[in-house]
This record gives sequence, structure tokens and C-alpha cells, in this order.
Amino acid sequence: KKIKEICIFIINNLNKKGYLELSKIEIKDILEVTDKELEEAFDIIHNLEPYGIGAYSLEECLKIQLKAKKIIDEKLFLFIDNYLYLLADEKYNLIKEKLNINEDVLFSYIDIIKSLNPIPSRGYSVGKVRKIIPDILVEIKKDEIFYEINRASIPQINIKDKLNDKYYKKINEIVSCIEKRFETIDKIMKIIIREQKIFFTSQGKKINTLKISDIADKLNLSPSTVSRAVKEKYIKTNFGIISLRKLFNLDSEVFLHQQKILEYIENENKENPISDQDIVNLLEKDGIKIARRTVTKYREKLGYKSSHKRKKY
Repeated sequence: KKIKEICIFIINNLNKKGYLELSKIEIKDILEVTDKELEEAFDIIHNLEPYGIGAYSLEECLKIQLKAKKIIDEKLFLFIDNYLYLLADEKYNLIKEKLNINEDVLFSYIDIIKSLNPIPSRGYSVGKVRKIIPDILVEIKKDEIFYEINRASIPQINIKDKLNDKYYKKINEIVSCIEKRFETIDKIMKIIIREQKIFFTSQGKKINTLKISDIADKLNLSPSTVSRAVKEKYIKTNFGIISLRKLFNLDSEVFLHQQKILEYIENENKENPISDQDIVNLLEKDGIKIARRTVTKYREKLGYKSSHKRKKY
């Protein structure tokens, strides 16, 4: 039963592409589960169709699909983990050199990779694409932060026909649940405004460490209740619309690294975009040392394509 609950929680936190945005550390913190229990739940998720769901990155998504196809090849895994960016740039000779393989093997690998699905939810109904309506409106005046719940984002229920007592009771329960959810959002926002004031005053350039479990403790709620409450909720600020979940993080340093990467890409020469390795070098000059694969993961999470795909001819 406990493993099933973890699986359902993971599924409820998949994004539209089928990827998971909550880290394993956050899931452990929210659900208070062990590494072994989490590993067992992920093993179940990764063996569900469509294969590739529940992955954290493109690389992991592709490898889950390979394992489902019973393709276990260490050099192919090495290719996916470290050299997809070279494939995007069509640097075939360099890939052959890095993996110590011949041309036939290289192109057999490329054919296998092309047969995989980078967006595991593709072909499955994920609902219509909708315009984001912010749930919370935030305004900053003289270093003070004010917010209000956007009533337009609250679902409206209209009853056209007279209902019997049974259905009337059900409607009232639904209305009560909706109101309670937004009351919870209001309580969460009060704490966020206090704990993440620096995020709003710096226009999103700085952030404090804030865990979902911290909020849950303060409100005497379960962490999973808070997690459900903030899912797919958005805040409108004077510097753009942001996901409420963005304000929760276990490590403010990671956020700083992501902001640096965003800054580099936004200021790059669009005719000659910087590669992930270039970003690694720039970060190192700024005193930040992280691996190239980590840079790739952060870049993808920020929504940027590879340098090859960003290039404007």
C-alpha cells in the first residue's frame, strides 16, 4: 500500500511531457519514505507504459526505454549520458573517437536513439493546451509585497436545473473543496511572502532555501497536501508569471547556478550560441565548478534547447 501511494504521488507530479520535476530528495522529504521504498516505486513507474515516464532528464528517459527493449549496451549508455550534444552538432568523428567505435557501430547507435521517444507522453491525451491564468497576483510597492488570490482563476459552478438533495449535497461538497484549496493557497502565500521576500525584491534573481515540509509544519498540514495545493499554480509579478513551485527548493545554490546559466544564454551571440561546455568554462571563471552533464540538466529544466538548435542562421 505504501509503495502504491508513492507511485501515485510520482504520477501526480509528472509534467505534460511525462518528466518528473520533483527531486528524489524532495519526494523523500514530503512523503517521509526510505531510499529503498523510493527505489521500489521508481522501478514500478519505469516499467509502466509509456516507457520513459518518470525520468528526470532526456538521457534517463532514453535509457529507461532501452532497458524496456532489453538493450543493455554500456557504450550506447555512455553515448547518451555524455555525447548527445555532439550528435546534435553532427560531430560524428569526435563521437567515434570518444567512444572508440567504428562508423557502422556509430550509425547503428544513432538509429536506435532515433527510434526512442524524447517526449514519453506524446500520443497520449494530456488535455488541451490552456492559457495560463495566474492564481495569485503579487505587487511590490516601496519594498513591501502585497498579494491577492485571483478570483478569476477559481472554477465557477453554475446550477441550471433544480437538483434533488443527493446531488445538491455533492455540489456543496465540491464547492467546499474548491474554497478550502484556495484558503490553503492563501495560508501558503502568507509564509512564502515572508520567507521568500528576497525573491520578489530581487525580481527573481535571488532565492532562499524553502522546503515544502517547512510550510507543512507551520500550517500543521501533511507535506503531500501542500504539494497538491501548489501544483500547477502560478503567480503574476511585475517581472513575469512564475510557477508557485519554483519558490520551493532544497538548495538555493542550485537556483543561483541556474540563474547564471540563464544569464549566459540570454546574452549569447544568437548566431554563435554557447555550448554546454562553454557554460561550464564560464561558470568556472565565476568560481562555480559543476559537471557538463549537470549544466545540460539545468539548461533543459530552464527550457533551453542545445546550442545547435538555438542557432539562428
